[in-house]
Amino acid sequence: MENINKKVWDLAENYQKELSPDVDKAWTEFNKRREVENEGKVVKRNFLLPLGIAASLMLLVGFFFFNSSTQNSMETIHTAANQIEKLGLPDGSEVWLNENTTVSHFAVNGSDRTVELQGEAFFEVEKDENNPFIIKTGGAVIEVLGTAFNVKNVKNGVEVEVRNGIVRVNGNKVKAGEQIFISNSGSIEKNKGSNIGGWINKELNFDKVPLSEIINEIEEIYKVKVAVRNLKLNDCSFTTEFHDESIENILEILKVGFGCELKKINNESFVLKGGSCR
Repeated sequence: MENINKKVWDLAENYQKELSPDVDKAWTEFNKRREVENEGKVVKRNFLLPLGIAASLMLLVGFFFFNSSTQNSMETIHTAANQIEKLGLPDGSEVWLNENTTVSHFAVNGSDRTVELQGEAFFEVEKDENNPFIIKTGGAVIEVLGTAFNVKNVKNGVEVEVRNGIVRVNGNKVKAGEQIFISNSGSIEKNKGSNIGGWINKELNFDKVPLSEIINEIEEIYKVKVAVRNLKLNDCSFTTEFHDESIENILEILKVGFGCELKKINNESFVLKGGSCR
């Protein structure tokens, strides 16, 4: 029995020795595992960090792009029938839009002086020698530094009349008092300008102008039809001026000047009969 107890004791003593913890060794192993885990976490954070930076940069770029596009966005103005509208542009230039006209320009950025036009408009452009004012209309590109001129986009081409200064239309120089017409086919015709921008306030001056041309301009500005029965009168020259007169008063002056008979059909239709050159 004593021998048995001794063996049990010896085994117990050996068991205790085998289970005795090595604290230093255990602490070293723990630190190694923690370093490995921390290394894994660092790798994970390094993977997400560039994504976060990229996302932030994308948001930042998007913000500046939005800001820029908002500041440089185009504003479009359209006039209805029988409506004349005055428009101030960001660069200080002024535009008078005739009826049924559409103009687009940069709404905020005054340094971009590009305008798109459909219809007819009179421009008074603020002078800037380092930054040309450009109008795109039909098949024409009009470039100016500072001047006053009229632009009319019609079905068969573009007509430009210069009141003062100089403009370039598709590279062609047009001076004050001149008119240039560029057809859709590219042909160019130059003439003398008359009553440039006169449609704005109905300020019309005619100096030895054929009656046919006077009638054409009156019809266009006042939106009426005037029939001249005596075709010989069409080539008769006439000198006169009108300052915001009614169509009835204008036709009355022509009636007296040519000794005609005036008949009013309705508010938009008139007839001149008889008469002769004087």
